[in-house]
Amino acid sequence: MPKPLRMIALAVMATVLAATPAAATADPAPEPVPWDESALQAAGWYVIKNDNSGLCLDVEGAKTGNGAQVIQYQCNGNYNQLWYIAGDGAIKPRHVSSLTRCLAIGNSSQANGAPAIIWDCLGSPGQKWGFYHLGGNVNKIVNVNTQQKCLAIGRSVVTKADAVLWECIATSPGQKWRFYRIKN
Repeated sequence: MPKPLRMIALAVMATVLAATPAAATADPAPEPVPWDESALQAAGWYVIKNDNSGLCLDVEGAKTGNGAQVIQYQCNGNYNQLWYIAGDGAIKPRHVSSLTRCLAIGNSSQANGAPAIIWDCLGSPGQKWGFYHLGGNVNKIVNVNTQQKCLAIGRSVVTKADAVLWECIATSPGQKWRFYRIKN
């Protein structure tokens, strides 16, 4: 596997993104560092960890097509675990080089248990997310389409457990996420 890319500046990163072929997307991402609570308000790159399991939000198998399942997986530094939090509420996976896919709920469903997937960024409510700050760097990720449903893993600490939409429950450990901003 090639050595991890070193980020010197955002401009260098943009150049690398444009020039990197799809086959090289398995390169590890830079090491995450904890963020201060104001950092999440800014657009940027994040590793997102489930607070209950300590596992990372991941696009299963680094798949890039519409409908690829979002899961929790052992944190490995790969780009399919690096997410761009956009100022418009979109969350985009890094391993799709042109950032054309967004974290979404299948068919913009509002049902408990609806799967989290990636899909073409269309700006639909099912692809918009808000953050409910719980303290420190812990947040709930709330789907704008429902306002009362959160991204959840359930109570599972198992690798490859599906990320789903579920009614926001204040005490649910599977709905708590830690954000680690990637600094360039």
